[in-house]
Amino acid sequence: MGFFRGTIVFLLALAFFLMAFVANLFLTLSWSLDYDNVNPSLSNLTSDFAKASGSRIAVFSEYETKKIQCSVLEEVNFSYAGAQIPVPCSVVETDANSVIDYLDEEVVRFYYYKDYSCNFLNCLETEKHTFFLFSQTAKEYWNLRFNSLLPLMLAVLVLMFVFVKSKHNALVLGGIMIIFSSFPFKQISLLFSIAPNFIPFELLPVFFSKSDSVFNLSIIIGLLMVVVGIGFGFFKLGMKLGNLFKKLFGKIKGKKEEVNEGEKKLISLKVKEEVEKVLKKKKR
Repeated sequence: MGFFRGTIVFLLALAFFLMAFVANLFLTLSWSLDYDNVNPSLSNLTSDFAKASGSRIAVFSEYETKKIQCSVLEEVNFSYAGAQIPVPCSVVETDANSVIDYLDEEVVRFYYYKDYSCNFLNCLETEKHTFFLFSQTAKEYWNLRFNSLLPLMLAVLVLMFVFVKSKHNALVLGGIMIIFSSFPFKQISLLFSIAPNFIPFELLPVFFSKSDSVFNLSIIIGLLMVVVGIGFGFFKLGMKLGNLFKKLFGKIKGKKEEVNEGEKKLISLKVKEEVEKVLKKKKR
């Protein structure tokens, strides 16, 4: 029975570790894909695409026509990096370079907040460029995957609680697994900072830009679980010691009461004997 219980606990702890690792990965991807984090990288991608597709040249060739349209309109549309971007006429009336700067900034916002109709896996196949990977849709996808893992982790933790002999050890073991699962994310951060030139994909560090934050969060949660588990262990030990002291004091008190009862009986016997002696003397 002990071997069976130990095997089950080991498998549950291993499953919890793997789930915690994957959850940390999903959370890292979600946090790293905030707009402020991906803006520089996505801006480089859209800028390169605009140059390669001839969008910048097209802006200069259409500039005069668009400027004339601004005499009756408040904004005009430019086709830029595969997107239709409205530009205020106040920008158009400045010069063509100002329009390019505006388009470079707005096209990043367009692709990040674009409402992609395909799901994540289909978008990887159907989208013509990799902008989708840096979008809010991708961020929400990874966040949803993270949230879907939390109930499973809780279920495994409950099973660990059922099978471990000392119940508080379930929290301690779960906390340790969370702490261990976070270490690779600290190493990823160190790898990107020490050897950026050896990273095979230039944009890969963007997806792990928040790995340090996830590492810190996991360490805090893991330590809290360990401390709470140990605290419950000490509380249970304190309860046992309290009960033991109560039993000991109860036995001592019982013995004292027995001694007192014996003394009372002895005194009452002596009093009785003395009374009987006095009565006998009176009869004589």
